[in-house]
Amino acid sequence: MPRDSDLDAGGAVETGRLVTIQAESPSFLALPIRRSCLILTCVFLAFLAQEIILWGWPAFHLGKLVSPNPPSLPTNSDSNLRGFGLIGSIVIGILFGLLAPRRIAILPTTRDVTASRLDGSHAPPVGRLVSNLLVLASCLIGIAAQILFLKSGETPGTHALYLLSIAVFCSGMASIRRSGAPPSSPPPFTTAHWVGLGAIVLVALAARAWNLRDLPLSISPDVATVGLMAIENLSEQGWRLFGTGFLQSPNFATVPASLSMLLFGQDLVGLRLTDVFFGTSMVLFTYLVVWRGLDSHRMAVLASLVLTTSIPHIHFSRHVFNVDPWAVFTAASLFLVHGYRASSERSLGVAGLMMGFALEMYLSSRILVVLLPLFALYLLAFHSKLLWRLRRGALLFVLGILVSWGPNCIDSYREFATWERSNRLDSTILFKANYDSYAARVGAASAAQVVFHKVQESLAIFQANIDTSGQTNYKFPFVDHLAAPFIWLGLGLCIVNFRRDPFCAFMALAFFLAVFGHAAISSSDDSYWPRSMLALLVAGILISIGAEYFLSALGSLLRSAALLAGLPPVSASQVGRFSSVLCAVVATCIIGFRGWTDYGRQASADNNRVAILGRCAAQAKPGSRICGIPFDSLRLDQWEVRFFARNRDLRQIPPAPPHEAIARCDSEDAVWVVLSGQSELQTVLRERYPQGRSFACHGRPELPTISLFGTLGDPRGGLPAS
Repeated sequence: MPRDSDLDAGGAVETGRLVTIQAESPSFLALPIRRSCLILTCVFLAFLAQEIILWGWPAFHLGKLVSPNPPSLPTNSDSNLRGFGLIGSIVIGILFGLLAPRRIAILPTTRDVTASRLDGSHAPPVGRLVSNLLVLASCLIGIAAQILFLKSGETPGTHALYLLSIAVFCSGMASIRRSGAPPSSPPPFTTAHWVGLGAIVLVALAARAWNLRDLPLSISPDVATVGLMAIENLSEQGWRLFGTGFLQSPNFATVPASLSMLLFGQDLVGLRLTDVFFGTSMVLFTYLVVWRGLDSHRMAVLASLVLTTSIPHIHFSRHVFNVDPWAVFTAASLFLVHGYRASSERSLGVAGLMMGFALEMYLSSRILVVLLPLFALYLLAFHSKLLWRLRRGALLFVLGILVSWGPNCIDSYREFATWERSNRLDSTILFKANYDSYAARVGAASAAQVVFHKVQESLAIFQANIDTSGQTNYKFPFVDHLAAPFIWLGLGLCIVNFRRDPFCAFMALAFFLAVFGHAAISSSDDSYWPRSMLALLVAGILISIGAEYFLSALGSLLRSAALLAGLPPVSASQVGRFSSVLCAVVATCIIGFRGWTDYGRQASADNNRVAILGRCAAQAKPGSRICGIPFDSLRLDQWEVRFFARNRDLRQIPPAPPHEAIARCDSEDAVWVVLSGQSELQTVLRERYPQGRSFACHGRPELPTISLFGTLGDPRGGLPAS
């Protein structure tokens, strides 16, 4: 019999370390006083370990709502101290996992599985035959598309067969019928849950869509190139779905941007709306994945709030390219989790289809080629009966990936060298030149020392490293310091429950692959944020797990204190619940306010002159000829300028004296780009074209002035000078 002290208000009974939730109540899990104190001690130690990691980095303090100045990276002299703090964080996390009661019952029971087998197992033979025939037909159509692609290349016929194979596969999944109730039912959605989820999604959308044209002011060459490739899809050249393009990235990755620009306009807003959609949907699917995987609306709210208020996630949801595969991956994970929890072949097939799409996007998704087989090996080692029971669903999962890849299967084999280059091995720490450079930078004399420094810096990506990619001007940590310690607490719980919980095992595997596979291996930089969106997603889920137990322990102690003060049990439970919710709300507001303020301040200091030049050139009337002489690394043929001024004839004139340069671009209706350091060119233009007009369109006083000079009048297309 359980002790009275082990019985919580929500119907959870603690037996040893196992907690079975009979029905999710509105309150947090009530815990015994001693266990609550131990959990809160672990939280305190995790924050103390963070202070050790950040020793010598005084720009951050938890008591400050806004950091006064951008920090600098910790010096190498603090390396050993940071290593001690990181090791301590992991040890504290494992201790936390041992203390926290296990609330997660992932695997369906034998009785439930007996009562309700896999989708379609008790369905009429005709229904199963139809499903099998449709799946087989989709594979045959996909093979036909690959053969046609091999013979004729990318043609409308190839596109038609490819899309038909996907449609037939989806029809095969839809034809699968369930017999009986699902083995595992998640917590139901009430009106309050729907309202809360809707509010989170709306806030996430607003944070990502507000002032989309000018925040951030600059764009990277990657973004500009994706935009130009997306516009090419909308031209007479037609859509490119297969093969590789810029930086050997799959052409399929530009399809979402093309669709967005087709609907919302072929400009920067239309381009950025692509990732506004992906970033917001990633928040939504994160909620649903945690809700389905952990049977908890509370942890789902916490995980989605982490992404909603994450400035790196907000930034790359405006940046294009980097969030796309992970939004699709998160949606696929929802079907994957539901597939093995409800033994649903249909869900596993759809998960494979979407996972294949994710693999055809930004190159960071290639880590899935390692993660998915590792997870399959884990199931084979520890849950072989589950894997055998899901064997048909697992086959549909693999077939879904192959169907979504389509002719890219042939292209990746035929153009293997190109696809191999798309893995960007030349930028990894495994590349000798990068290895030698890194070893010299950290003062490592042996391979062991290189590994030590790289592991340490990779683990510090969340708390002590800023972005080194140059694609963001945000000079603050990847995860706010008010939330980051909970990553280690959630990770420790997943490590402790690694063997028996597939969800925890998947999170742990994804964490270490995202940290070491991306931060440590796929980039020779210490912290390369564009390739770390998977790490951010996993961090959000781990934070929700750690914070759930912290809030439960806090609420339990306050509930006990209220009982000692003489309050009735119901009122005491309300005190504990209210205080826990208030703590979560206040922390979320502080993180959101601090991050958004810092982001806005850094964005206002954006000094990307190439982007300002491109925005300036875009103000010239469409169709005009724009001429310019290179000055201080600013050129008209840079990708950013080509995107902003794409409907104009850009003429990059080689360096030459003004009279000679003007003669090379002599036109009755030309527009010249003149920088503040080109006063002689400005003088000669005014002498040669007295009717011309100049328009200054520089960004800020501290940057060089950029002017447009129209030889016939207003360069923006106004009336000529009289």
